[in-house]
Amino acid sequence: MSEALISELEQLFYEMNQLISSEKHRCLREGISLSQIWVLKQLEQDRQKISDLAESMGVSVPAITGLSDKLIIQGLAKRTRSDQDRRIVYLTISEKGRELLKEIRQERQKMMKIYFDGLPDQDLEHLIEIYRKIINNIKKKRNTE
Repeated sequence: MSEALISELEQLFYEMNQLISSEKHRCLREGISLSQIWVLKQLEQDRQKISDLAESMGVSVPAITGLSDKLIIQGLAKRTRSDQDRRIVYLTISEKGRELLKEIRQERQKMMKIYFDGLPDQDLEHLIEIYRKIINNIKKKRNTE
């Protein structure tokens, strides 16, 4: 790999990320952050303990508690206690939270169609293959640290 190619890739990658990030923020609903959306996505899979969410997100329990409090106030999530151990508190997504994620996904689909407009399916398939390789490289690096 040449230094010039790496340099150009770095610049284009940075510019693309900046554009996509600003577009994401522009499309966010008022009063909801990207972190809150991430929490809702985790809860969509299954209820979660606050401590597990904090660990998977790489933040403190108080930080997740603050995020979850805001989600609960907005009616997007709710707290439930374990039937076996009342000390254990889970966070679960509400129907309103599921609806919000559905709307966000629909909006994201529209954005993706705009971003990749004019690219033939063959190019998109090749791009998907490249993204998978990059993701695998990142995961390999993380596993060796």
